[in-house]
Amino acid sequence: MRISVYSQCRIGVLLLVSSASLWLNPVHANFTGCGEDMELTQAFSSGAAWQLCAAVSEQHGVDVSSVHYRAPGDTSRSVLFRAHAAQVLMHYHDETEPRAQLGNDNTGRLLSMTPQNCAGTILSDSRGQPTLCSQVQDNGILAKFAQTPAIQSQQWVLTSALQRDGLIWATSITFAEDGQITPAVSLSGRGKSLNSAGSIIEESADTLASATVLATWRLIFNLDDGNFDQIHQFDFVLNEQLGNQRPMQVTSMPSETFANVNREQFRGWLVSDPTGTGFYLDPSNSGFGYVSGQYNWANFDIALTRHNECERYSQHNFSTGSADNQSTCGTSLDDYMNNEDLQGAHPVLWFSQSRSLSPSSEHWPIISNLQQSFTLLPYDWTDASPFEVAQ
Repeated sequence: MRISVYSQCRIGVLLLVSSASLWLNPVHANFTGCGEDMELTQAFSSGAAWQLCAAVSEQHGVDVSSVHYRAPGDTSRSVLFRAHAAQVLMHYHDETEPRAQLGNDNTGRLLSMTPQNCAGTILSDSRGQPTLCSQVQDNGILAKFAQTPAIQSQQWVLTSALQRDGLIWATSITFAEDGQITPAVSLSGRGKSLNSAGSIIEESADTLASATVLATWRLIFNLDDGNFDQIHQFDFVLNEQLGNQRPMQVTSMPSETFANVNREQFRGWLVSDPTGTGFYLDPSNSGFGYVSGQYNWANFDIALTRHNECERYSQHNFSTGSADNQSTCGTSLDDYMNNEDLQGAHPVLWFSQSRSLSPSSEHWPIISNLQQSFTLLPYDWTDASPFEVAQ
């Protein structure tokens, strides 16, 4: 299914074209198609464009693959092989074990997109269900230079939602005009109460149980359609001897490993091709940590693994003899971590974030929107800003 979504002016007017052969200004030279998934294109008036395959899953909501980006004046380049939420765990503080909300053992249901919950274009999945919302939004100043007026930008947001246990989980991925990618998970709906039978009671905010939400994303990179992407860890350590400067320290990460955010060192991770072009994972808004005595992987903010299609979920993954005809398949990230070389295969970043949900008046009877997100920043993509042109 081919769908082209074009932003024809900077105020967000959308034109939806669905056809097997009709194309307006193709943006790709190395795009191979999407099969039964939706083939989506978003072109901005600056000349920047995104093209990707999209699907909606009952396990993790929005699922994108074959993601390509074109900067103005540049060619279309491959970015991601696949990206989706791998797991969402909700740990009520009065319980000993977290509950899986998204993931392989999810029993929730996909919600239909309607004009009430989608302010953009409603798209139907391969089953004909309207489960994906495509929306172009204004995104502030894109560039400002010399004495010229500031250039305004836009972003393209793909969103789906699932409902489970009275809770609504929305997963979204935002593709900005300047190449930034922002995955997000948000929570709304009715929370669990302190009822020993496990049923929801609606009395007051004081009866709602506090909880910690841990969301993990599976990001499979494929820069320039190559299999030789590299991963480096960046640290900016304070050096008092250099006048409190923070020289950049770069550490290669050639094999599978766990790592944590280091807020004092402004730590981040870069995935790049041999030329140095890539995407930088900025964990600057990861202000909370999660401690688990049951799942070792949940004690880390990031895991780097070699791509194996059988390894899809950070917890409750397929067991032996899965539908993928794999003889064995690990059940969690801890099983995937066996020190394999990351070279010669797509590197996979499993990035986790946690947030605390504390009962308060605004959470009764409906939980206010709680969102977790992070940003992938394009790194060394072009020699100069392609947006600094006369308008």
